[in-house]
Amino acid sequence: MNLSIKQISKILSIQPKNPEYFQHITSVKIDSRVCLKDSLFVAVKGENFDGHDFIQESQKKGAVAFFIDETSDFLNFISNPIQFKNIFIVKDTILALHALSKSYLKILKAKCIVITGSVGKTTTKDMLKFVLESNFKVIATKGNLNNHLGLPLTIFEADESTDICIFELGISDFGEMTILAEIVRPDIGVILNIGKSHLEKLKNLEGVLLAKWELAQFCKLLFINDDDSLLARKLNQAQAFVSGKILELEYGKQNIVIDAHSLKLNILGVGGFYAAKASYSVAQKLGMTEGEIIKRIEDFRDISSMRQELVKVGGIQVINDAYNANPTSMLASLDVFEKMVFNGKKVVLLGDMLELGELSKQEHYALGQCLLAKGFDEVILFGLDMFCAYQGMLKQSFWSNDRKEVSKYLKHILADGDRLFLKGSRGMKLEKFINDL
Repeated sequence: MNLSIKQISKILSIQPKNPEYFQHITSVKIDSRVCLKDSLFVAVKGENFDGHDFIQESQKKGAVAFFIDETSDFLNFISNPIQFKNIFIVKDTILALHALSKSYLKILKAKCIVITGSVGKTTTKDMLKFVLESNFKVIATKGNLNNHLGLPLTIFEADESTDICIFELGISDFGEMTILAEIVRPDIGVILNIGKSHLEKLKNLEGVLLAKWELAQFCKLLFINDDDSLLARKLNQAQAFVSGKILELEYGKQNIVIDAHSLKLNILGVGGFYAAKASYSVAQKLGMTEGEIIKRIEDFRDISSMRQELVKVGGIQVINDAYNANPTSMLASLDVFEKMVFNGKKVVLLGDMLELGELSKQEHYALGQCLLAKGFDEVILFGLDMFCAYQGMLKQSFWSNDRKEVSKYLKHILADGDRLFLKGSRGMKLEKFINDL
């Protein structure tokens, strides 16, 4: 990126203190530890930190411009205020960050794609980027930067040579999608599914649908997965993914059909299937040929850590899907693992599904009842909320809230040739059990 202080001043309609209008910024940062030469540092105040405490550090690391909240006392506590140039004092640093990113995106000529859904956002974003970058210069959301801070930071990764921006958007409350989508105003939107995620605030599936559908009003074209019964009700307002079906599931691969073409995916589960359908639909709309799209989809391998990641520990295969979990993604992943065929034991280790609010006990109990019907050799449940799943399984499993007890039990039951499946919410950090094997 390349913006002058004069341009920023015009966008925000604010005159900076101690201006150097000739100065240009080449990056925007909210973390003083990664500030670069000629960067703009935005002092964000969170629950456990205040970016204003790190302004001086950011300057030492190379920041040359600053967004500072008008309520901050920063300027009163430094010995030489004049040493800080290009200080924009704003009512809200996050809103100023949003305003700047929105205007910067308008300057660029890149097409914008937004991906959301309850399950499979990151896999779809990664696959679509892989497919498109054979023909275009593409930037996409990195890691879990899919919120009100990650979106603008991703926008600033683009420059005049960028053809396509892919933004993964995650939300947990009503109105959040409106704020994010209004910044992007995407050329193409994608809604993958409506599942039981973030029920603490969204309450139920109808609430999830309502919150996700806020995206629709800002899209020039919206693709939806019509296999999802709730999204199918919206077909008169959007375009369905291309047709397709899953033919066969192998360990590490699955055979599918998309738009009458047979493909072999290198990723597991129904999430990979819908990522392929979404990627095919969008890439075709952007002018790529069928042959180009199919080859790229088949060549794709999921690069996201802790999402169906295969890890070998001695003679034991671990499927690490511990990045996050909600009731919908949990059951979908368990279905995939259940269908795998191999000689050893099938062992599952599940951790609490967080952010379910008042529905937490009900959803964990229902999970336990579903587990009763599965053909797993061992079910291990970890966490306070998982006690309800333990009750739902009529206590026909191992449950503990003690990490050491769970590790000890795992070592006792696992043997060479067995496969262990891990899934739980990010806060449960189930991946740590791999190191204990």
